[in-house]
Amino acid sequence: MNRKTLNTSRCAGVLLVLLAVLLIAWPARTALPECEEDIPGFQFTAVNAQGRPEYRHDRTGLIFVKMEGGRFEMGSPQDEEGRFDTEGPVHPVQIKPFLLCKTVVTQRAWKVVMGTTPWRGAVYMVNGDEYPAVHISWNDCKAFVKKAGLRLPTEAEWEYSCRAGTRTRYHFGDSVEQLEEYAWYGVNTWDVGQHFFSRVARKKPNGFGLHDMHGNVWEWCEDTWHRNYEGAPGDGTAWVDETSRCRVQRGGSWIYDAWDLRSASRIKNVPTFKNGHLGFRPAAFCK
Repeated sequence: MNRKTLNTSRCAGVLLVLLAVLLIAWPARTALPECEEDIPGFQFTAVNAQGRPEYRHDRTGLIFVKMEGGRFEMGSPQDEEGRFDTEGPVHPVQIKPFLLCKTVVTQRAWKVVMGTTPWRGAVYMVNGDEYPAVHISWNDCKAFVKKAGLRLPTEAEWEYSCRAGTRTRYHFGDSVEQLEEYAWYGVNTWDVGQHFFSRVARKKPNGFGLHDMHGNVWEWCEDTWHRNYEGAPGDGTAWVDETSRCRVQRGGSWIYDAWDLRSASRIKNVPTFKNGHLGFRPAAFCK
């Protein structure tokens, strides 16, 4: 083989190697997160530090995180410290992929959609664009999500998102000593003279990149209240019984104690109820 033929062969070999590298790398560089192209009203923004795709909602400007879905165990075991019988029995639930807001709805987002300030003039209150929208009833939430093209999360979706793959009392573990790193609650608000909630996303996020899943403000869910999980659906859909007068709240708030902030903690209120430590976190379908 002469030098010219050898050089030609080497060039061809190099080109083949480069082509192979490009073919291997191409899907990794151009592949879009699942459902990024077909979520009307959303724009893909980034993959967060926890590896989850994030999307900006066109109407509100709020950031939503993609929940991949999967099977999890909902509820608290009987030996969990601080639990109530309303949190059992523990049961498997299969969650479909969906989007959940990275924070609760802010006052800015509420004003953009609804053009009102229902919290203004209330006690234990602070005004500001990045503070939670409060004094919002369940009925008010439904009006917001309808107008914005969103929805409320189901109770199962909420707990799945809060736990972020954990089975501990809190999404970071069992230790109350760590709670102040992730949550605003009685110890670091009311007890130190801060008699109101805090700006969103000022504490560490959970394993999915969601902020304030523990504390700051309680969050409305779609479901009606049931005294326990006997007969609860296993597919992650809302459990709605029209004979029930109350709706579910999750997450705890700035005025509550540590055990009320546990991942499995749940309380109820009538859909017209509103106060200064109750807001909501919207969700959306992926497709």
